[in-house]
Parts: sequence; C-alpha cells; structure tokens
Amino acid sequence: MPALCVNIFQQDRVAFRLMINEGEIPLDDTFGFLLEYLAKMISHALLVNPMADHGASALSLHQVFSNLLTDPSADYVEISQQFSAAGWLSSHTYQCILLKTSILDFKNLTLRSICGYVENTIPASCALEHQGNVVIYVNLDLCSLPFDEVSQRLAGFIRDSLLNAGYSRKMLGHFNFQRQYQQALLALQVGRRVNPSLWIHHFNQDIALRYIMEQSTKKLPAYMICHEKLIALKNADAGSHTQLYRTLRCYLENHQSVTRTAQALFIHRSTLLYRLEKIQDFMKSDFSNPNELLYLLLSFHLLEMEGD
Repeated sequence: MPALCVNIFQQDRVAFRLMINEGEIPLDDTFGFLLEYLAKMISHALLVNPMADHGASALSLHQVFSNLLTDPSADYVEISQQFSAAGWLSSHTYQCILLKTSILDFKNLTLRSICGYVENTIPASCALEHQGNVVIYVNLDLCSLPFDEVSQRLAGFIRDSLLNAGYSRKMLGHFNFQRQYQQALLALQVGRRVNPSLWIHHFNQDIALRYIMEQSTKKLPAYMICHEKLIALKNADAGSHTQLYRTLRCYLENHQSVTRTAQALFIHRSTLLYRLEKIQDFMKSDFSNPNELLYLLLSFHLLEMEGD
C-alpha cells in the first residue's frame, strides 16, 4: 500500500517514524505538508516532556537526587549504592549546573519543560526542580558528547530562554554531589554580583577568590583585617598626593620585577627605585616573607572590594 513517512530524531538518532497510508483519497503534496507539520509537533512534545526517553534508572536518579538535595542528613553510603545501581558509578566524573529561573517560569509551570529539554538534549544528564530552580547533574563519563559541545548546547538555550546559570567544578564520585550544588549556587550568586551582564558563571579562580574575600569580611570590615601598614600607606598617599600605594601593588603583582613594574607604570627605572626605597622605609619590610606577600596582595583585593 502506498505510504508517506518521516523520521523523528532524538539526540541525533532516529527514534520514531510517523507514517500515513493511502486510503480512499490518493496521497499528494498536501499530505506531505501535513506529515511534516505533525512530525514537528511530535518532536516538540517529546522534547519538552520530562518523562520522555526515561527508563527506570532515570526515574530512580531523579528520586535519589531529590532526596540528596532536600535531606542534609541523608546516608551517603546508601545513596552511593543507589547511584551505582542506576549505572552512575563512584569512578565516574560529574558536574552540577544550576539554572536560575524566574517567578514567571514557576507560575507557567515551564520548569518541567526545561528539565525535559535538558535531558533530551544532553545525554547522561539528570535535571530536576529544586527550590524553584533547575538543578542538572551530568555524568561526564557516560555522556556521548564532548564537554565543549555540552556547554555550547546549554549556552544557546540559556541565552535564548533568558536564564542564568552557575557551573560547579568537575568532581569524581558521589560524595561531592551536594557540595557541587552549593558550588554551582555560589558561582551563580557571586558571579551575578561581580558580572551581572553575563548569562553563565563558572566556579573558577575569580569566583573562588571573591567568595574567600566575602567570607572573610562577614564579621569585620575589610579595613579592620587588612595589612595595617598598607592602610597607613594608602592614607598617607591620599594626604600627600603620592602614588606609593599604586606602585607597591604593581610591584608585587609583577613579581617584584623592577623592569616590568617601571614599564607598567610608564615611569623611569630610577623613579621606581626611589619610590620603592620610600615604601620599604614606610612599611619596614623588604618583602621577602611569602606570608606577608600573600597578606599584602589579599589586602589589596579586599580594599578594592570594599570600595566597589
């Protein structure tokens, strides 16, 4: 019997086939257009349906992750066994991604659609709703896509959907799942304060340093925990209109290289040496102590953060 058919793809593979057989009315181009239209509707329904393409193990993963995120006292040994039973082993590497949604997404019940889209787009992923947002875990060992492609697919979706995302670091095993969620949450919260124009925030060196500084100033302001002589140098600079504070920072950030520091400040080498002599006399230090250097550099960052 004559028929028209069209393939329906999922994750770049043929998953279904839609077919129209010839009946009393002969098949023509109209039926072809109808078939294509119906196929697109079915593809969209499969894409946004969070239960599509989920086996028993995927459903188990949702339950385990939900229990893990909602119960701080969960038994990690038992949870690790449940993950292993679902095929997510302790020898695998994982990453957590947090998608920040809006109240409109929650009211329109689009969170489930977002979860469904992510899981049908990213192999070996588990997406679930948590506290009004979407939490995604990706098994990087089972995922058939390189991580760069995973990031590209999610980046386009995040941008087009007007979402914000925080990415945790990649970690081995089951016992960091909850910490990875906290890391992704911190990346999102700190990243949005530091760079509000960005859609995606990774828990990288900049975010981690900012987090350390914010934690250190929770009980005391920056000027009370910074290097005391550095604050005095900054105040003296303001009163005498010198540039010793800026010179010291540039000198330390250039690993105490006189040549590079002079070039960065656009001053003559002799001028720099004169300033450094005055700084050393004021600070009573030759800057050879690694702990003092770390303390000074961190103090520069803290004072800069306090002035933001």
